Amino acid sequence: MGTTASGVWYLDPNGSIDPIESVFSTMASSIENAFGTGYVRTAIATSVTDRNAQATAYGPTNSRPFMVWRTDATAGRNIEFTTDGTNWSIIQNTRTAMGKVTATIASGQKDSPVVNLTFPSGLFSSVPSLQATCVASGAVWATTGSITTSSAAIRIHSAAAVSGAYTADVHWTATLT
Repeated sequence: MGTTASGVWYLDPNGSIDPIESVFSTMASSIENAFGTGYVRTAIATSVTDRNAQATAYGPTNSRPFMVWRTDATAGRNIEFTTDGTNWSIIQNTRTAMGKVTATIASGQKDSPVVNLTFPSGLFSSVPSLQATCVASGAVWATTGSITTSSAAIRIHSAAAVSGAYTADVHWTATLT
């Protein structure tokens, strides 16, 4: 049998596989040795109950932590880890939402109607900062209005009334800092 750089045994095409039980046992042991010690075990859990059951089966310690991506957790709070199977810590990722909207200034006007943005549910626990950039040429820029944890308002503005309708894309980024 051959061995990978991480110590996992594999079948060598020229090697013997007799008895097969010994070969499979050796391969399974090599996988456990390579990935069971010195590596963080990661899994996907569908609930707190599922997470706890997997942790119990794994038996995490300080030298063998257990990490999960919990699918039912609030967005941005999905990654959890434990070193004892009881106390869990959250690895909170940066909460950012971004997108593009289109706004149109009607002929003879300086401002477009407000375009409302809706952020993913539960993403922001407090009001994020919002940056908006108008992708247009000339003296047109984006302005922001009210911002909450779940939505924001954007419009485009022109220094002078436009002749003919003027449409522009607005790229926006909302970040919890």
